[in-house]
Amino acid sequence: TNSERDAFILESNLIKKYKPKYNIALKDDKDYPFLCLTTKEVFPKIFIAHQLKKDGNMYFGPYSNIRALHKTLRIIQWLFPLRSCSRKIESENETKYKRSCFNYHIGKCLAPCIGKVSKQNYWKNVNKIIRFLRGKSDGLIEGLTEEMLSASKELNFELAAQIRDKIKFLSQMQKKQHIFFPDLKSR
Repeated sequence: TNSERDAFILESNLIKKYKPKYNIALKDDKDYPFLCLTTKEVFPKIFIAHQLKKDGNMYFGPYSNIRALHKTLRIIQWLFPLRSCSRKIESENETKYKRSCFNYHIGKCLAPCIGKVSKQNYWKNVNKIIRFLRGKSDGLIEGLTEEMLSASKELNFELAAQIRDKIKFLSQMQKKQHIFFPDLKSR
């Protein structure tokens, strides 16, 4: 394998396939988690899924480090806000809810449930997330680098350090995994 992470995923898949008698680790059929993007909805949301399903949604992963996955999800929610509520939104023009959720007020949601964002603008964030999770986020890192440099020129070093940490984390997340194929085809 190309990395230690890929070796762990391969080991997990082989243990589940051959079920060795004396291997007590990973014998309980626990799976690595995925990020699920519900692209079948008018206004998609992103969350952690523990099983890969053939439901038409997009799955990214598997992730071997659950802490890194939670941190990734938090960063995605701050960089590209999507809804995280379970409200049913059938169409773009439907505003059956009178108030937005708390996430809208703290900048983690665009509030499509009350009509604060158009479908096209919402899907711009969805497409950015898809590009980021597929490893095509070079433009995002370049934009953040420019923001970091301008913040440091303005002597706002705390903001520059926060952006630097985001760039570092985004760079770590771009590492490819070569073992798992999320399309569930037999190879």
